[in-house]
Amino acid sequence: IDISERADGMETDTSEIPGFDGGKVSGIGLVYKWDSRDYVIAPTSGHYIEARFETNQSWMGSEYSFNRFFLDARKYMDLTKEKEGKTVLALQCALQTTNGDVPFREMSLMGGMYMMRGIYEGRYRDNNMLTFQAEVRQHLFWRIGMTGFVSTSNVYNNQDGFDFNLIKVAGGGGFRLAFNKDDKASLRADYGFGPEGNSGLYLTYGEAF
Repeated sequence: IDISERADGMETDTSEIPGFDGGKVSGIGLVYKWDSRDYVIAPTSGHYIEARFETNQSWMGSEYSFNRFFLDARKYMDLTKEKEGKTVLALQCALQTTNGDVPFREMSLMGGMYMMRGIYEGRYRDNNMLTFQAEVRQHLFWRIGMTGFVSTSNVYNNQDGFDFNLIKVAGGGGFRLAFNKDDKASLRADYGFGPEGNSGLYLTYGEAF
């Protein structure tokens, strides 16, 4: 990452923040995945678990030495028990921890089109992040569906520094337009509301999780 210009008075306009002037990050890691979803793009049943650990060290060419662990656990339930799955409840828990000399661009963060919709991605960031989200997906008619979602998250510095008073909550709803019945692929339009007046419109392909 090369940062060529910084605005005066901004948080990154100080050498006290690791990564304030950019730098190189390189490392190696391991990934474990357990996937029993019936459909990858728009699951109606099954679960998905991903655990990832990576380390970035100077002997690998990295200018910052730090470790990162990420865990993503998802569960999908067909509430109607019908073949096509007209009502689906989707749940997700995600945890990310970093330790060491972590540049600010590599910290754990919340927000965006996949987690905590309604908050700009990276608006809140720190060494650690814990997120829960739930979504109900309802088929309406033809290829049209709708969804309602709610999520809660917190970023914090130390492993024992989780503060319930700093938890952020976001939620919203959206519509789906399926264009491939075989793999349940659809176009997604979501509008989310976050704290402090944050909100966002997300137009993309596939479900958020």
